[in-house]
Amino acid sequence: MKTLKKTLSLTLVFALVFSLMSFAFAAETTTTTTTAATKLSDFTDKDQLTYTEAADYLIAAGVVKGDTDTTLNPKGDLTREQAAKLIAYACLGQVAADNLKASVAPFNDVAADRWSAGYIAY
Repeated sequence: MKTLKKTLSLTLVFALVFSLMSFAFAAETTTTTTTAATKLSDFTDKDQLTYTEAADYLIAAGVVKGDTDTTLNPKGDLTREQAAKLIAYACLGQVAADNLKASVAPFNDVAADRWSAGYIAY
């Protein structure tokens, strides 16, 4: 019974996180810009968010980068790549998750050198 409660709790936490944060969780790591937003107030579509404190925390922690340098796209769909990065960050922490690499393609539709290959392989 104790294991069931823990499993249910963890499942509910992931469901809550996924339902609240359906905007872009990752940006391609190959593109770096000096004008990237680092806090919620930097994004032009921040008024579309309901849970601003959670979004601001995820942006500051480096989990959320946005679709572009100025937009989060909170009404957009959560992709497999974005979900994989979120799960890796939640399970491993930012430093360990960012060090994930894939030496071979984890799936035939994901190249081994794609920014998300390590997260998806994990």
